[in-house]
Amino acid sequence: MGTVIRKGLSCEHCGSSDAVAEYDNGSRYCFSCRKSTRGNEGVKMKDVKIYSAFPQKELTHKPISLDICKRYGVRVGVSEYNGEVSTVYYPYHDVNGRVVGYKIRELPKEFRFEGKLSGFFGQHLFPSGRFLLITEGEDDALAMAQMLADAGKNYAVVSLPDGANKEGKLSKHVYENIEWLKGFESILLFFDNDKPGKAYAKALADELCGDVKVKLIFAKEPHKDAGDMLKAGESNILGFLRGAAEHLPDMIVAGHDISLE
Repeated sequence: MGTVIRKGLSCEHCGSSDAVAEYDNGSRYCFSCRKSTRGNEGVKMKDVKIYSAFPQKELTHKPISLDICKRYGVRVGVSEYNGEVSTVYYPYHDVNGRVVGYKIRELPKEFRFEGKLSGFFGQHLFPSGRFLLITEGEDDALAMAQMLADAGKNYAVVSLPDGANKEGKLSKHVYENIEWLKGFESILLFFDNDKPGKAYAKALADELCGDVKVKLIFAKEPHKDAGDMLKAGESNILGFLRGAAEHLPDMIVAGHDISLE
């Protein structure tokens, strides 16, 4: 199975409080009922563990506070030449809150991924609730969480796991978590103010309509996304979000849009 990294865990099968061991490949085995749980196939656990060795700092180039970075588990690599942030690590968690992979951003804008892409960025923080706000990327989720925190709010904010596409075709990672999305009463989609963002927002809204109340909003011109709005010093984020329009599937028209004539 691999190398034991934790012992004395509880068993979800037989109820034993301390008979389970966890291995470095993510699998678990109960020495009481002899049942095992498969690990994360293809995940380089030793590489994922490296993530926890990086420091946590505020992202001054955004700017994102240390509090928001800690909330989402974001870590950074620092340049040995000038001491400034040169790399950002955005963690992805499994249903138990364990880091199973992370997206790496080499500043200014070079991305790669290590480990397993699991769920939405930040999903582990919000297992359920009344309201969820979804952005297109990790930085946008952090920027939106920052603006809301500055306004005294702590709403549930996550981002798509793999961005938007101009075809408006939802990814398998979104479909794998569609029931989680439908567990919220209302969802606000705030994607990039461009063709891919608008196409993907419509596709996701169409998928959720009927199960969830969905609203759409895009960044105010000349801004493209939440990150641009944060940099510009958006001071009325709550007023801006209240302007979101409810999404209705094609061929359905809201009653208030029809005149008596």
